[in-house]
Amino acid sequence: MNRINFYRVFSKWGFILPSENLLTHDYYRKFLLKLGSDFSSFFSKSIVIFNNGFKAGFSPEKYGEVLSDSKIVLCPKGYFMTECFRHFEAMRAGCVIISEPLPDTPFYANSPLIQIEDWEEGCEVARELLKDEKKLEEIHQKTLLWWEEKCSERATAQYIVTKIEELELT
Repeated sequence: MNRINFYRVFSKWGFILPSENLLTHDYYRKFLLKLGSDFSSFFSKSIVIFNNGFKAGFSPEKYGEVLSDSKIVLCPKGYFMTECFRHFEAMRAGCVIISEPLPDTPFYANSPLIQIEDWEEGCEVARELLKDEKKLEEIHQKTLLWWEEKCSERATAQYIVTKIEELELT
């Protein structure tokens, strides 16, 4: 489990967990999941569940349904890097995305994704947004537009064509 700092925010046992660097083995994941894996009561009407590994959670159909019904998606880092496919899935669904810092790429630069330094801050941002429907709707609309203009299949294809054309000119 490489999301110790994310887990720490939700678990009542978080204060006793050693640093994320020390908890890299699979047996820690199993141990922590025994301490608690479902923190859906952390936010009203939410789903916050830690699973035993990749593809160990909802079926793809259920995951898509949950994502399409979500207003805010917390995107902790992937196993090796901060960015993961969840950012793009959530963006496509128009969710407000809260994430650890992302690479400075055209897909993220100046995007409406909310980048935070730690998950205590991220959860506080989520709480505040849940109280402000107007701001939530504003970011939702910006996210949908960002998806369409920067990350959708069409936008990605156009980006590739532009880069190839730039290469041909040099």
